[in-house]
Amino acid sequence: MVFAGFCSPAVVAEHEPNIELQNGTWFNGTNFESGTRYIVGDSLVSTKPDSISERIDLEGGYVIPPFSDAHTHRPATTDRILSDSQFFLDAGIFYIMNHGNISRYSESFRSALASAGTVDAVFSNGIVSSPQSHSVELWQRLHARGAFPDIEEHELDGEAYFVIETAADLLEKWPQIEATRPDFVKIMLQFSEEYEQRRIDPHYFGLSGVDPSLVDDIVDRAHAVGLRVAAHIETAEDFRLAVAAGVDIIAHLPGYDIGINDDVNRYRLIEDDAVAAAENDVVVLTTTLLSEDRSEGHEAKYSRMMQNHRENLRLLSQAGVRLGIGSDQFSKHAVDELMHLDTLGLYDNATLLRMICVVTPKAIFPDRRIGQLVDGAEASFLVLENNPLDDIAAVREIRLRVKSGAILGSE
Repeated sequence: MVFAGFCSPAVVAEHEPNIELQNGTWFNGTNFESGTRYIVGDSLVSTKPDSISERIDLEGGYVIPPFSDAHTHRPATTDRILSDSQFFLDAGIFYIMNHGNISRYSESFRSALASAGTVDAVFSNGIVSSPQSHSVELWQRLHARGAFPDIEEHELDGEAYFVIETAADLLEKWPQIEATRPDFVKIMLQFSEEYEQRRIDPHYFGLSGVDPSLVDDIVDRAHAVGLRVAAHIETAEDFRLAVAAGVDIIAHLPGYDIGINDDVNRYRLIEDDAVAAAENDVVVLTTTLLSEDRSEGHEAKYSRMMQNHRENLRLLSQAGVRLGIGSDQFSKHAVDELMHLDTLGLYDNATLLRMICVVTPKAIFPDRRIGQLVDGAEASFLVLENNPLDDIAAVREIRLRVKSGAILGSE
């Protein structure tokens, strides 16, 4: 069976196991090597099985692990689950991490996303917040617009977020957090160095995170029950607080939204920060494209933010910090973020490819054999028309998608 070009994935083709994949050029993490591989059940192997039920000629196509988006807020509503899934699959994104969803919808999400023909997702089921945090401001604003008509505003606290001001609040609400069955815990850190100044001032509504003195306890509680923690941050001090507390994922680079008159130094990391993040094996998500939207066409503001991102990314990369790809945007995804990262001129194409194909999927599903094309790995991959090491834009030219041994086809 020859696949010379492939349409948008919509259905899963029925097949028997033991498929021979001929004439593929396979990404090994550094470059591409030619060879034959086999799908046995839902696994990828290099040893030919006793019987072959089907042969697919990849015609020299470039085979890479599928993409991932480690910071998204889709799906958000039950009526768009499958269309949101298709949005990601069309881009070659098989794995997503939803950093803020209403917990009552999560079982519907999980049920709908339970086949090889949909994305695999993890959900925070609410965000640990202060009364003044970005998550509270955002969800209340969306609710006021009528985005979630089946939910009363007072129900947002306990479903979209958990307002925690004191150690007593944490003790009381932690069982509620666990009861939502989150896949990970999301916590809001915002300008933690000014917490006392911002915590009750209405001027800072949306711009003040969780009490820094509670962060260690939150992380310890999550880790004690096997949950990883992702932290929203704004400043370099937030980054330091998150790393010191032992979070697993930092959801932004510091300074994704720097005001034109802000002191850029409050968003600038130092070498010790990067070294500590590397030693603690923290994954840092980039979300640099978000800064383009936040600049609102203001060239000087955008330029300052990009320079800050370059400096921070250099430090993090030199220290060996794992950098994952996240979009944190509703109308865009991780492939768009990857292309924006390329404009910063920091990374070669192999490094960019590893970020989105290797590091990011393992950040989302650390216990699964994904993000690699080795014996025993899940048989999930993309076949590209052209070599992405020559031109990273080739990641948008997908010829074939295979997920968990199933060929994603078109109706």
